[in-house]
Amino acid sequence: MTSVSSLYKGKYRPMGVDGSAVSILSNPNEPQNLLTGHGRAHWALHFNAAFDLINRYYLDY
Repeated sequence: MTSVSSLYKGKYRPMGVDGSAVSILSNPNEPQNLLTGHGRAHWALHFNAAFDLINRYYLDY
């Protein structure tokens, strides 16, 4: 069984996209996760998510 996504006015699929940083424990062996902006440096994972606004579910992250 497949589900068909409803479209806004039969044409559009409104989506919301947001990016966030999720703090993680400091680990000097993972310099790729060290964020230096916004004041002081801290370890975090950057997370982007796309959300279907009509059907209310995540499309991708």
